[in-house]
Amino acid sequence: MTLLTRELIQELLSVNRPPCLSLYMSTHRSHPDNIQDPIRFKNLVKQLEKSLLKQYSAIRVKEFLEPFKTLGNNSEFWNHTLDGLAVLSTTELFKIIRLPIVVENQVVVADS
Repeated sequence: MTLLTRELIQELLSVNRPPCLSLYMSTHRSHPDNIQDPIRFKNLVKQLEKSLLKQYSAIRVKEFLEPFKTLGNNSEFWNHTLDGLAVLSTTELFKIIRLPIVVENQVVVADS
């Protein structure tokens, strides 16, 4: 897990290799509400996939999404969430940021 720091923001701003993938979602701190979080995460990853397939081959999309799919299947991770989650990824990095605030569920595929 990564904390949102000034250094992380600088690192993210220095990345210039598309695609830049962002996934934001609200999560739940405790059982039984957190049971649905991995399912909602996987649905958001499907939205990323759909968007990526408009520009990239299926093989490349699979490569881009592999870290997301690994995270989606990590049951230990989903047992220790806060109120929100941000996952930021490029071909150069993959950052998971647990957030102490609720965020709107959304995915973004961009060039920067």
